[in-house]
Amino acid sequence: MILVVDTSTLLDLESVNGLPLLPKLARSVHVLDVVLNECGAELTEEIRAAGYREVAVPRSWVMPALGLRTANLSSTDALVLYYAKKNKAILVASDGPLRKRAARHGVEVHGAIWVAQRALDEVLIEPNELCAWLEGWLASGRRLPQDEIDRLRELMKCK
Repeated sequence: MILVVDTSTLLDLESVNGLPLLPKLARSVHVLDVVLNECGAELTEEIRAAGYREVAVPRSWVMPALGLRTANLSSTDALVLYYAKKNKAILVASDGPLRKRAARHGVEVHGAIWVAQRALDEVLIEPNELCAWLEGWLASGRRLPQDEIDRLRELMKCK
């Protein structure tokens, strides 16, 4: 399974020190260089150190990707969607408009909550650490689905 990740998910995972977990859930996790450009130097180094595979965006992708763009979708997100669709990869995205557009184009898409659930299922994270992630996301104001956070908090019996 190949995953491709958007900027928002990287920020969600970074906010709870969860960047190293995503590469453990798949054969390969790809991140476009344009996504890394949005992350800044320090976070980019963390992403590289965690084992994400950097993919350089060639000019030939720009026009087809822009064809996927909408008013609510950035050029970077359109490139991420184009790459996922072109490579039949699973898109891991926290950005709402990107998730909706991906679903409309038949791309399998999941978010940070899915990463947390998979990490728990694969015993890569302990329930108490997952509870701390959920609390961290709530405290930091990350825009994640409240109903999914509540479901996991109840399942884990978080305090």
